[in-house]
Amino acid sequence: MSLNNDSVWATCPPDILVLVFKKLDIESVISCRGVNTFWCNVAEYCFEHFKLWPAVIQHTIGEAAFTEKSVLGWRDKVLSAERWLDVSKVSVSFRHRYNFETVIQNICVYRDNLIVTTDTAATYFNINNFEVIKTLQFKPLIHYVFDLEVNWDYGRTIERINYGFIPCGTGSLRARQEYISRRIRPQELETDTVLRYQETSSFIVELKFPTEIKNGLIELSLTNKLYTDTFGSDSVQKVYIKYPFIFKVNLNSCYVIYGNVLWKYTATVNHWDKELLAKYNENENLLHSIHIYRKNVYVLLTIGDVLLLDSCCKNFLKIFHLSAPLSNTLPKDSLPLMFHTYILLRNVPNAKPCDALSPYIKCDFLKSISREGVTCVLEHGHATLFGYKNGEIEIYLHKNLIDSEVPELKFNLQTYIDDISDENPNLKIRALDIYYDNTRHHLFVTTCYHVFELLLSF
Repeated sequence: MSLNNDSVWATCPPDILVLVFKKLDIESVISCRGVNTFWCNVAEYCFEHFKLWPAVIQHTIGEAAFTEKSVLGWRDKVLSAERWLDVSKVSVSFRHRYNFETVIQNICVYRDNLIVTTDTAATYFNINNFEVIKTLQFKPLIHYVFDLEVNWDYGRTIERINYGFIPCGTGSLRARQEYISRRIRPQELETDTVLRYQETSSFIVELKFPTEIKNGLIELSLTNKLYTDTFGSDSVQKVYIKYPFIFKVNLNSCYVIYGNVLWKYTATVNHWDKELLAKYNENENLLHSIHIYRKNVYVLLTIGDVLLLDSCCKNFLKIFHLSAPLSNTLPKDSLPLMFHTYILLRNVPNAKPCDALSPYIKCDFLKSISREGVTCVLEHGHATLFGYKNGEIEIYLHKNLIDSEVPELKFNLQTYIDDISDENPNLKIRALDIYYDNTRHHLFVTTCYHVFELLLSF
């Protein structure tokens, strides 16, 4: 859309335009921002003055988590996200490598901090100078050996994490004997009590083994940073969930499934809001993950079905399935993933996608794609990054993902790790995350014992 210079709107006083924009919905004002420089400046003034930048991000991108990956202001965050539309022109360079002696569980970028969780600690790094800000040490699991001897169910939960799934039925006795034989060698049980650690502007989230055994459950600890007394007992919510651990943090809310019920915990100033959203009445073993896009909450099943939360009726609507359902015994690296409005089928070449079940349901139209060897996915603004087990990284724009299987940008981590002493380094990418400033994006690529920081220059 453009304006003729002779148009009355081309020379309209800015205060009149502000009054007009106030009457429009947010999507219309976003469209007006693209008319010309003058209208763009007036629209951005409205976004700033009426505190509409979060709504702009919600409507243009839909994925709000990336707003906490920087210390930039709202306008600069939007401009930074728009740079990804030219990602094919990006140059990639190496900046730094973080080395660890124990296995990396996950990473998290919060503002200008990189948080790395290993088997023994969560370490905060200053991204600007690589310095360690603080380290939170964890107790080794060996402290729980005595309790494990009298709690088989809890032991099975830990066994799933350390050694894979324990078979049920006729093989369960042999599995138990194998578990007991391993248990008498404590050094094999030395692992971290914290399985996942994450921080946002409202939360500190810890998935960890509880100090007291509770029927094989794992503790999800939510600390509300908005409490005036951050050390008060009311600031912490403890939720006990079992494997698989299904929860999703979205800004100031955490969605958790336990007991076949989807709950929402919202952190507010000196208060927690807890809300029951819906109950799943079928096989709980099919539940896999929670995905949030715009204002919709989805639950992905291991067989490839997608459920949409109907908050009014407090139930789930089945809106997507595959023509041939996936096996519910797929290995972890073949389970489907969900991002944006896509269902990613991994290492399942014979899967047959199917369109949404009902076109009359008011939700985003879901699409499925298939990729071999994908180990992790990062959704960031207008783009999605795929990490592969061979060290490759592919970057796609959401708008082009269906029409073309050719990524906007593709490179291999091997290019940047020539100085690693390992003869055969493990290139499997375990996690990806991004920090961005005014000029560049910092891509953190995680392998088993290293985090590589690559610079994406636009």
